[in-house]
Amino acid sequence: MNPIYEQQTCDWIHARGLLIDTNLQAMDIKHLAEFENIYRRRCRLAIDMYKDWVREYKSETDIVELLYGSIEGMMLRQQAENAVKLYWMIRKDFREALGKYLNKVSTYRSVQYAA
Repeated sequence: MNPIYEQQTCDWIHARGLLIDTNLQAMDIKHLAEFENIYRRRCRLAIDMYKDWVREYKSETDIVELLYGSIEGMMLRQQAENAVKLYWMIRKDFREALGKYLNKVSTYRSVQYAA
């Protein structure tokens, strides 16, 4: 694997940890919620594009369409997989940050929200 990519990945994972461990405020949580909503829509769009491609590709008979269509399908599938991974990562971070924020601001200290 590329050493630059490995370093960027390590830095990025460290940054995600710092985001969750910082003193998040209500507007930060709102911003994360908006991000989750945006990426949920992008994820759904990528999945729908791949499903549409599958439906169209099944009915193809032209050899050129089959050849280049399969390459397009591989690209659409990879985009859908990446969109799902990113959405679930954002969702996990949002839920964890929300849990920590609710525990911090809760007036009922006996109630612990799952982070």
